[in-house]
Amino acid sequence: PLMIDPQMQANKWIKNSEEQNGLRLIKLSDGKYLQTLEACVRNGNPLLLEDVQEDLDPALEPILMKQLFKQGGRLLIRLGENDVDYDENFRFYITTKLPNPHYLPDVCIKATIINFMITLDGLEDQLLGDVVRKERPDLEVAKDKLVVSMANDKKQLGELQDKVLKLLKDAEGMVLDNEPLINTLQQSKVTSTMINKRVAEAEETNASIATAREGYRKAATRGSLLYFVIADLSNMDPMYQYSLEYFKLMFNSCIDASDKSDDLEARLQILMAYVTKFLYLNVCRGLFERHKLVFSFLITSSILRNSSEIKALEWNFLLRGGLSLAPPKNPDPAVMAQPIWEACAAIQEALPEQFGGFTDHIRDHLKEWKVWSSADSPHLMAMPAPYNNSLNSFHKMCALKLFREEKLVFATEMYVAEKMGKEFTESPPIVLAEVFPDSKTTSPIIFVLTAGSDPTGSLIKFAEEMGFLQKFQSISLGQGQGPVAEKLIAQSTKKGEWVCLMNCHLCTSWMPALEKIVENFTTQGVDDENFRLWLTSQPSTFFPVAVLQGGIKLTNEPPRGMRANLIGTFTNLGAVEWDCQTGRDGRDELYWK
Repeated sequence: PLMIDPQMQANKWIKNSEEQNGLRLIKLSDGKYLQTLEACVRNGNPLLLEDVQEDLDPALEPILMKQLFKQGGRLLIRLGENDVDYDENFRFYITTKLPNPHYLPDVCIKATIINFMITLDGLEDQLLGDVVRKERPDLEVAKDKLVVSMANDKKQLGELQDKVLKLLKDAEGMVLDNEPLINTLQQSKVTSTMINKRVAEAEETNASIATAREGYRKAATRGSLLYFVIADLSNMDPMYQYSLEYFKLMFNSCIDASDKSDDLEARLQILMAYVTKFLYLNVCRGLFERHKLVFSFLITSSILRNSSEIKALEWNFLLRGGLSLAPPKNPDPAVMAQPIWEACAAIQEALPEQFGGFTDHIRDHLKEWKVWSSADSPHLMAMPAPYNNSLNSFHKMCALKLFREEKLVFATEMYVAEKMGKEFTESPPIVLAEVFPDSKTTSPIIFVLTAGSDPTGSLIKFAEEMGFLQKFQSISLGQGQGPVAEKLIAQSTKKGEWVCLMNCHLCTSWMPALEKIVENFTTQGVDDENFRLWLTSQPSTFFPVAVLQGGIKLTNEPPRGMRANLIGTFTNLGAVEWDCQTGRDGRDELYWK
């Protein structure tokens, strides 16, 4: 099978299920993958080919087409120029991390394509298990035991039925004279009665456990909604990559860190608020400024659409607008531009419950609508009555989109602040001292750059504060620098030093090697736990997705405006700068009000 597996669910399942059978792993980028393939075919080991793209190597065609032939009583398959003995226990799995691959028809014919992408409901069930396992471990342990017990009982019942059918098939003469058969039937009847009783009791217990678990579904639903918002961020920028494993790690840490409560409903509200805020802050530090409001609005709208506060038709109109096939006559084209008038007719047809008679009202109160729509800040002004009171904030955004679309950004910020709180409209400052505890030897810290930004100064200052200035190594990547960086990393992992690889976007040919190095951190471990890998790169499609998904991403761009400059300045002040308590001669009272 060829499995579409961007969240590595299939990959993990294959490794768990085939590990005891001697599973081997290969990638098309491996230099000797064909030798590994031949060995697995010959010995009957399962083989997993990871991270394929949209084109498959032609050398795999005999395996995919199962081009077997017999020669001298041996079952053979031709791989390249060699005839290899084919063991019928051999199994071949292929996975791709591409979320939406376009495979040619000949690939679809050769391989069975299975979509392993996680769904909203599927992830919700997984997160529900995580929540219950931490909040009510007794329920989850009982459920796990029950699932195994029910599976074993049903398996035993099936084996008994098969045994009876085989004896009946092989019986000769009169069945009633076959004493072993009669004894087996009696034993099967007793055993099956006991098993059926146990299965019925188990199903009843399972139903009661499921009812108790359902009480925690709200928190799992919130987590699932947030994951799909985060997963869609990669459509805005290729550097916004987050793995499901990394998300679940953050989600579980929220369960442990959030305040506890004996009241279930209160506990769920605390947990949902904490998860939402924590994930917003963690993801926001890796987003460019222009995308942060989009992210917070997507969080807000996803939550409200799930609760049906925002209807599908309303959401669709805000995103795509509408079209009226027969708009009424424009009362005054000089005052109301024709495209705006047609949009008003479209919203009247698309959302009749909220905007019924909208064009008639505009025609009768044209002057009031003109004053409102031509104001400097229409998003801050009251709409002409009765719409100011009859429409909610989201409907007002839809109306604002018709008349003054350029003001929709400000209205969006107000809407997010109203529904989620002002903290979801503010950019949290990036403080390396707060980010560093989240890092590990296996997870690189990645600075995503914009033109004119350079985090090296802040990083060197932080290394000095942490006592790692003498153990801080940096190199600017470029032509021929890949092997030098590789040697530097190998040395630093043993000495527990920090390594900063700058401008990764300039060394695209070495990026696959970087991916392999970071992967080895996880599979082979690192000698010294003090080692850290720091990377800087501008947005690039060549940057390894696996490194992005497992790393901590921080955006680094020049501050815009005085407020952002001041926040950045005060954030970067060290303890020495703040420690100025003496000799101020009363200036604090004079200037710091």
